[in-house]
Amino acid sequence: MTDEQEASGHDMKISALEEPVADGVLPGMLCMVIPWMKNGSLRAYVGKMDDVGFKRVRELEVANITWLLRVWLNCTRILSEGTSYNYGSHHGCGVARRTAPEIFNPEVLGMKSTRTTFHNDINSFARTFVKLYTGQLSYLHLSDFQVPMQVVQYERPTRPVRFLLDLKQLPGL
Repeated sequence: MTDEQEASGHDMKISALEEPVADGVLPGMLCMVIPWMKNGSLRAYVGKMDDVGFKRVRELEVANITWLLRVWLNCTRILSEGTSYNYGSHHGCGVARRTAPEIFNPEVLGMKSTRTTFHNDINSFARTFVKLYTGQLSYLHLSDFQVPMQVVQYERPTRPVRFLLDLKQLPGL
């Protein structure tokens, strides 16, 4: 437990450093430091540990981190191990399956730029939690590059048949 966590009386609090990461590439980006860094990326960790991943999701929920949604949340960008592999996630590239359609084809949505938006972050965040809660990718039958076009055409994935976690156990549901 860090001094900050001890002082707050909340042992699951996640600290974030408001320090620029890769100043020359993305000035002013936040770096989120999380306590289980020794276990690899969150996506790799959940793949290895199955149900243990839900404990981590709950820790993320319990910690008051809603203001961090703008930190490009997707499974490869939630760092959980300080290796050179994971540090590569700060440059903004991500998993096509979890990237919002405006990144690939902004004109379809009436946009002029491929810069990431709030919608991209929410899209990535939602797809991350679908994977964590169900153990399945959304749009499972499609390739990574077909998914954004389905979203643009308002085609939604089917509701997951089974959840690996009883959603009634989660706070606020």
